[in-house]
Amino acid sequence: MKIIFQHTKIWLLGTMLTVGTPLFAQTISGKVVDLANMGISNALVLKENNKSIWVKTGTDGSFSIAGNYGDKIRIAALHFETKTNISTNTGLIVKLGKDPLEMNGDVFHLGFDHMRPGDQYSAVEGRKDLPVPNTIGFYEGAPETDRASIDNVVSRDANGHSLKVRFPKGVVVTANSGIDLKIPLTKTVSDNDFNGEELYLSYWVKFTDDFDFNLCGGKLPSLGGSDLGARTNEWKGRIMWANGGSIRFYMELPGAADNLGIERFWGTAKKPGDNDVCLPQYPAYLSGGGWHNIE
Repeated sequence: MKIIFQHTKIWLLGTMLTVGTPLFAQTISGKVVDLANMGISNALVLKENNKSIWVKTGTDGSFSIAGNYGDKIRIAALHFETKTNISTNTGLIVKLGKDPLEMNGDVFHLGFDHMRPGDQYSAVEGRKDLPVPNTIGFYEGAPETDRASIDNVVSRDANGHSLKVRFPKGVVVTANSGIDLKIPLTKTVSDNDFNGEELYLSYWVKFTDDFDFNLCGGKLPSLGGSDLGARTNEWKGRIMWANGGSIRFYMELPGAADNLGIERFWGTAKKPGDNDVCLPQYPAYLSGGGWHNIE
């Protein structure tokens, strides 16, 4: 004999036994919109209790994800706020306001909450989610290109996501270590001319406690430029780490003859033939653990 209890209370020998509400399998569907009720495409819809289950919204902001009655979901989109622990139902409408960290004057602002957590983050995903034209170091089907992932545990912001980058031991060349993202700052140009004389850069970075700083030359996000529409007269304002976890800054200025660049280092007496570029001239800030704000 089979007895099935649903939504009921049973008294047995004077003791009350309560059978909890069962989970009903359902499809969680809805739409993600902005404050003007316009659909937000490519927004991340993620199950809070199982972050391996996720979908991206369609061009009109609609989504459908497998789940159960009472599941909680998390929704995030590039340039918009992140909402967590959203109670689910069918026909759900979620409104997202502007990213509170993005200022009106920002030339470019990037967070990672809208990127799905996990390894093997593909180059195709990266170019769509960031968005950038190239994603060297993102997964392209081979282990050596699998160096970028999205971490939903380690983040400076509570319940946030971070971009985690792997540097194989003994290697610092971009082709097989770290990642390379070239982000076009299109808002700095209008009417075929530059419309600003200054750029301000700020970001947060964290190194693992066991990170090996013995190799010098790891580049951190920096600024650069060139003639409009051409790779001529290139300049780069480089930020890098050196031996021991110190941080360095230098300029690559256009060369008069070969355009390969003339390096000018801050805090060093580098002359042609000198080999002191990697000597730690500054305190080892980056080796102290924790999050660092670089500006």
